[in-house]
Amino acid sequence: LVIESGSFMAGGLSPDLAEELQGLPEVAAATGLRATAVQVDGSSTMLFGVDPNASGDIFDLGVTAGSLADLGATEIAVHEDVAHDHGWTLGDTVPVRFAETGVQQLRVAVIYADRDLAGDFFVGLPAYEANVADQFDLKVFVELADEVDVPAATAAIAELTDQHPLAELQDRTA
Repeated sequence: LVIESGSFMAGGLSPDLAEELQGLPEVAAATGLRATAVQVDGSSTMLFGVDPNASGDIFDLGVTAGSLADLGATEIAVHEDVAHDHGWTLGDTVPVRFAETGVQQLRVAVIYADRDLAGDFFVGLPAYEANVADQFDLKVFVELADEVDVPAATAAIAELTDQHPLAELQDRTA
């Protein structure tokens, strides 16, 4: 299941929502996805922020080198095509310009193959929180616990998301 912000202009979803969802017995894992505009190596792009621990439980980004667990306050994950085009490998540094903190040299800790969720670049929450002032999730991804009835889980999750005015609960078809 996915919970999206009903209004990007209003900022997004509270990061507390993912934590609250993880407290439900129907939920195996929940994690938010954040995004901000940056410049990477001089080019404007979107940079996504994820919880490196929980995100690996929910979706497979096709990590080809490195480990999500290595995404700390000074590391970045790079899509394999972008890494190839720039000649970047694990351990190389990439200049990333943030609006709030200026240019930060982030070390390539992960190279991945699937850009559907994370685009060309993403960082762990430690790096995102150190460099971005606004902390809102655009989406929260939810993995249901084993053998949980989907309608029952949806009802339990909806009770929680109803307390967050911007949250819109969606299943796979939505």
